[in-house]
Amino acid sequence: MAQAYRIMATEQSGARQALLLAAGGVSALGFAPLDWVICTFAAFALLIWRTARAETLRRAFGTGWWFGLGHFTIGLNWIAGSFRYQDAMPHWLGWGAVLALSLYLAVYPALACAGAWWLNRPPSPSGEGLREGTVNGKSMSQLTSPSPQPSPLKGRGGMLPFI
Repeated sequence: MAQAYRIMATEQSGARQALLLAAGGVSALGFAPLDWVICTFAAFALLIWRTARAETLRRAFGTGWWFGLGHFTIGLNWIAGSFRYQDAMPHWLGWGAVLALSLYLAVYPALACAGAWWLNRPPSPSGEGLREGTVNGKSMSQLTSPSPQPSPLKGRGGMLPFI
């Protein structure tokens, strides 16, 4: 477990992608027929932790995509099994179908991780300045105010008369 943590914390992207792929596969074990739900919770905790630590939107998207690829490849293996009972089709075609479908479906966890990262990104230092003074001349949050000096429009309704 300590080795896995070191891989996830370093910049070794190939090892990190392989671990996310494996974690996605482990998350699929929580569904029927195995129903190992604890595996799903542990894998999703890893996904959330890795998404929160992503430095960029692209890295967060990649985190979700690799996880989703592993999840859907293992979770959809029943499709490959059904090809064994089709005499008119080659058996290997089932695994090709699973891989193609998994590559497509992995986009959805990737978008979810990218959206979660985007919503939780740290605010810019000047982000509060756009809202400050537009309603009542005060900052919406005193903790995120870009300047400690009071607004010159404080107490005058801000820009409300100009709207």
